[in-house]
Amino acid sequence: MIGHKLKLLRESKKLSQNHVADAIGIDNTSLSKYENDKNIPDLYTLHALSKFYCVPLTYFLPTKHTEQIELTSVLEHQVSFDGYILNDYDKSKIFRILHILFEDKKGS
Repeated sequence: MIGHKLKLLRESKKLSQNHVADAIGIDNTSLSKYENDKNIPDLYTLHALSKFYCVPLTYFLPTKHTEQIELTSVLEHQVSFDGYILNDYDKSKIFRILHILFEDKKGS
């Protein structure tokens, strides 16, 4: 889950992996592995990342509960499905479908 948080932080600031890696003194291959959960950063690297992104070190700790992500915030980013990158029209269709599916859940 650290990887997801790292990627969200970087993308929310519209930074490249190269920029972040250079800023904290690691190579971009390592950062890529961290973001894709193929490797876990050591404490020194996590500390550097927390300082760079101005978040507490505890931000990277797992939570007791399953992390909930608001779908609307996910769809604000570039999203693909089955290799196809969704455009704004596609995203609006998804929202219409979801509104129909969950219409009866309102007020529950």
